[in-house]
Amino acid sequence: MRDLFGDGIFAVDGAKWRNQRKLASFEFSTKNLRDFSSDVFRSNSAKLAKKISLLAAAEETINLQDWLMKSTLDSIFKVGFGFDLDTLSGLNEASNQFMKAFDDANGLVFWRFVDLLWRVKRSLNIGGEAVLKENIKIIDNFVYDLIRDKREQMKIGNRDKEDILSRFLMESENDPENMNDKYLRDISLSFVIAGKDTSANTLTWFFYTLCKHPLIQEKVSEEVKTATEADNNTSIDEFGPKLTQVALDKMHYLHAALTETLRLYPAVPLDGKSAENDDILPDGLKIKKGDGLGYMAYPMGRMTYIWGDDAEEFRPERWLNNGVFQPESPFKFTAFQAGPRICLGKEFAYRQMKILAAILVYFFKFKLVDESKEATKYPTFRFVTPTHSEVYTADPVNVEYILKTNFANYTKGEYINNIMRDMIGSGIFAVDGEKWHHQRKLAGVEFATKALRDFSTLVFKSNTIKLSNKILLFADTDNIINMQVKRYLNVGYEAALKENIKTIDKFVYELIQNKINQMKNENIYKDKEDILSRFLIESESDPKNMNDKYIRDIILSLVFAGMETTADTLTWFFYMLCKNPLIQEKVAEEVKTVTEADNNTSIDEFGIKLTKVAIDKMHYLHATLTETLRLFPAIPMASKRAEKDDVLPDGFKIKKGDGVGYMAYTMGRMTYIWGDDAEEFRPERWLHNGVFLPETPFKFTAFQAGPRICIGKDFAYRQMKIMVAFLVYFFKFKLVDPSKKATYRVMFTLYMDKGLHLYATLLLVIVLAPYFKELIFSNHRPPIIGPISTLVIHFWELHDYMTSLARKYPTCRFIAPLNSEIYTVDPVNIEYILKTNFANYPKGEYHTGIVKDFFGNGIFVVDGAKWRHQRKLASFEFSTKVLRDFSTVIFRSNTAKLAKIIFLLAAAERTMDLQDLLMKSTLDLIFKVGFGFDLDTLSGLDEASNRFMKAFDDSNGLVYWRLADLLWRVKRYLNIGSEAALKKNITIIDNFLYELIQNKREQMKNGNIYRDKKDILSRFLMESENDPENMNDEYLRDITLNFVIAGKDTTANTLTWFFYILCKHPLIQEKIVEELKTATEADDHTSIDEFGLKLTEIALDRMHYLHAALSETLRLYPAVPLDGKSAEKDDVLPDGFKIKKGDGVAYMVYAMGRMTYIWGDDAEEFRPERWLNKGVFQPESPFKFTAFQGGPRICLGKDFAYRQMKILAAFLVYFFKFKLVDETKKATYRTMFTLHMDKGLHLYAFRRF
Repeated sequence: MRDLFGDGIFAVDGAKWRNQRKLASFEFSTKNLRDFSSDVFRSNSAKLAKKISLLAAAEETINLQDWLMKSTLDSIFKVGFGFDLDTLSGLNEASNQFMKAFDDANGLVFWRFVDLLWRVKRSLNIGGEAVLKENIKIIDNFVYDLIRDKREQMKIGNRDKEDILSRFLMESENDPENMNDKYLRDISLSFVIAGKDTSANTLTWFFYTLCKHPLIQEKVSEEVKTATEADNNTSIDEFGPKLTQVALDKMHYLHAALTETLRLYPAVPLDGKSAENDDILPDGLKIKKGDGLGYMAYPMGRMTYIWGDDAEEFRPERWLNNGVFQPESPFKFTAFQAGPRICLGKEFAYRQMKILAAILVYFFKFKLVDESKEATKYPTFRFVTPTHSEVYTADPVNVEYILKTNFANYTKGEYINNIMRDMIGSGIFAVDGEKWHHQRKLAGVEFATKALRDFSTLVFKSNTIKLSNKILLFADTDNIINMQVKRYLNVGYEAALKENIKTIDKFVYELIQNKINQMKNENIYKDKEDILSRFLIESESDPKNMNDKYIRDIILSLVFAGMETTADTLTWFFYMLCKNPLIQEKVAEEVKTVTEADNNTSIDEFGIKLTKVAIDKMHYLHATLTETLRLFPAIPMASKRAEKDDVLPDGFKIKKGDGVGYMAYTMGRMTYIWGDDAEEFRPERWLHNGVFLPETPFKFTAFQAGPRICIGKDFAYRQMKIMVAFLVYFFKFKLVDPSKKATYRVMFTLYMDKGLHLYATLLLVIVLAPYFKELIFSNHRPPIIGPISTLVIHFWELHDYMTSLARKYPTCRFIAPLNSEIYTVDPVNIEYILKTNFANYPKGEYHTGIVKDFFGNGIFVVDGAKWRHQRKLASFEFSTKVLRDFSTVIFRSNTAKLAKIIFLLAAAERTMDLQDLLMKSTLDLIFKVGFGFDLDTLSGLDEASNRFMKAFDDSNGLVYWRLADLLWRVKRYLNIGSEAALKKNITIIDNFLYELIQNKREQMKNGNIYRDKKDILSRFLMESENDPENMNDEYLRDITLNFVIAGKDTTANTLTWFFYILCKHPLIQEKIVEELKTATEADDHTSIDEFGLKLTEIALDRMHYLHAALSETLRLYPAVPLDGKSAEKDDVLPDGFKIKKGDGVAYMVYAMGRMTYIWGDDAEEFRPERWLNKGVFQPESPFKFTAFQGGPRICLGKDFAYRQMKILAAFLVYFFKFKLVDETKKATYRTMFTLHMDKGLHLYAFRRF
């Protein structure tokens, strides 16, 4: 920064900083300066108001930022240096040069932060550094003249000057050696940047925001009117004196609005420091000597965990308490820095801004010229090369100007022509002038002929039939297809390019020669419909110019236009259809309707049905192709070259020789062009009452516009529609890897990198009939996503897929052969399903049938009398003090065992799969508490228990697969595939549990001690003696298994995700440790066994932050991520959607935790504090936080589970610090009934004591 800022206060440390700080601090505290500056601010603001008054009267547009920059510069020069700079008048050439040089230097110096070669450039005096040097020279000359003039004035005049420079000059007389002109120059320049840029930029954003919020603009105006007691007759000059300090102090709302502007648009968005010594930040991160540290004022203003859920909203009210402005900590609101370097001129700046804002807002109402444009984007920008600029725009007004209004000035130019010439030669895409006019004229005539249209249509049909038959072979054999058309070209290094062009030339010249020979030998070729024949006939009139080389270039351009662009568009089209299966079905349905084809129509017969009338009726297909071109234009960027200096409609200057490109790819994604859903694939935006409506070609630039608009546009649409109609009618396409995002290869056309690999499936109309029926007759039903088979495609990332749907559709559905499967995240719907109309939404036959082989008649899957019976027994058990005390002792004892195992692993510095250890520990716990047996899977020595645990986990996943596997019943009947594996696993589970029940029964017969047993199974066995017929061993097996899944999987899975999150948030891990120390009163010498005794019920109840962290884990990673019911009768949900008898109705717990409209903008952040109020845990509605269900089926073991998790977490977090083996690896889940972490949780543990 030194070259520009020198040794000014913003760039120095130590003694120099303290000296300037001391002097400035004294100056800013004087009443003299405050009064003088207020007079200057009022006077200069009045000047600006009068300027704006003239512009307003003439109804001219204003660049307010420019005016504010000039006004604040005038003010700072008057207050700081005692000079009337008068840049507002625009007449002072020297001041205008200074201002421009200052602004340019500011940007060039900041560029050094990213330019690693800036020192080299400075040494060589080239590029940006050469420009910077020139600007600094202008600045220096101006400031040194200023200092000299001021010194001369002081010699001959008054020494009681009020301006800051006069005071610094008087101070310099005491130390002329150190406070020389160079030092004074640096101080002066720092004051300029402090007083001009910061205030002017803040006011610029302030007025931009007022335009976006007219109600706030009116509130500010009203407050100013009240505070100043001005009326409609008050003139600008009269208004100034009313802006007294008292009046300014009353303007709390204006002060709040300016502060809110600074919060979101801080004048200094990023500030950097450098570490003098090694250090550790409060969040635990280490800093090394020499590290740069920057705090980000701009992002800080947008952080929900700092400012709340409305952080990104402009809301002045956040600063007011009963109408009075309330400041925030300067470490939260960092716009004026903080600590010893806090801005001295803060009050000075507020006063300047309030005076300027008050005058302007009182006398004028401001409105943006273009309301749709986002100020933070750059619709037009440039890159700088050594010889010229490359300008890029996405502004439709600019595009129209370049392509049409001033078409003659924006040619392909020599630069672009030279790049493309080797390949395209003098073809229509590379040339200008006469050659372009000639080819355009010939092509224009050809493309307009009916002969070409009819001939091309026949060719398109014929070739598409060939392609369909090829795909049919792939579909029948389940082979993968690469849907991307292979290219002749492989443009790479120059040597490879040369070889490729040689191959192309040979091929094309042979093609031309063969065609010439055909035309010589047969008169029939004189009437040929193909384009080459017509160009050859034309060449006979001008053989010299239209030689074989020229014909070659024309042909290659046509190949480029007809193959590359169409093939690329169709590649992206089929990719988008796979990503949007509902759209794929809509297109297929339209094609079927307009062609009147049926299930018996062959591929050849279908071609005949594709008449021009039928093609013209395909509005939805036309819209879908156009939407593809909007987002994935065949030519993503087109460049021109400026023939002369020019000015674009947005005011930007263009110099002769500049490249000017419009960005078709970018334009398709701009919200200020296409609306907030610009990046969504939505064909409906092109339809009005089902009829396709085109857009201006300067907004939708896929076919260029103006004189160079693509002649073959209709030709291309016809080709694409015929091809798509064939393929979509006969086949359903599916991506080989749905999770893989398609990317492009950077070349002239938007080529999909590595191809588009698909499966093609022949459409089975019988299977899809219910889907189409629902699609057509779906009044007041939830929106359809697609057939239920869609879930198979997304099975392995099912919950994230459902989350993405829920963001768009809080309630949606999939179509199954016999019913609909409805999914919701709406808390009102969930309360209705789980509580209000509970009786209508049982588990139902459909869900019970899927899981019965595994869960049997356990509490999680049954309804009616069996559910009530088990619920009643379990409810009694869970409410007893005996069970609570017994379980707490077991939890402490078993967790101590786990902690000792981790101690050994930590001492040996070995990695561990914590999920596996937690699964074993919780299984041991549930078997001891639930069944009175020491299973001891933690030791790993009991082979039978290890087999049981593996069979249990595998069965969980295999049963869940049935939800997506339409053939599971067939597989079960045939005992094959996944169903054979499931059967084996259930046999292992059954044998283990029946033996457990038998052993428990024998124990109870042989010893009365077991009659007083505290475990749950003993109590159920005693109950079974009253009803041995119904409560037989099979029933007890089912009850037992449901307790295992409730006590093992849910707890272990939650704790796995809990420890994963703690590793990602070390500060939260430390907060929990601190709470544990306080709650248990343990110290560094407490042993594991002693710690267990300290985990009393009272201590556990004090652990509010741990409780909040576990609840936050369950919110984001619920143990049961999806829960399904079945509708007994027709019904209507609170959101108005109809439910039919037999419909599946599921609520998506995993998705709910990520919905911003439920949990706020920080929904996807892990933030335990959301559960606390003044440090005390506050529960949420069970219909918002559904991890434990809600209504009559709410989890009985909720408190039991929290107690188990808190004890286990407390032990492990207190004694160990955990760290992921691979910090970069993101954890994923295995899709099953519970949210099991896929491939385990691999950690290091480090002892704390």
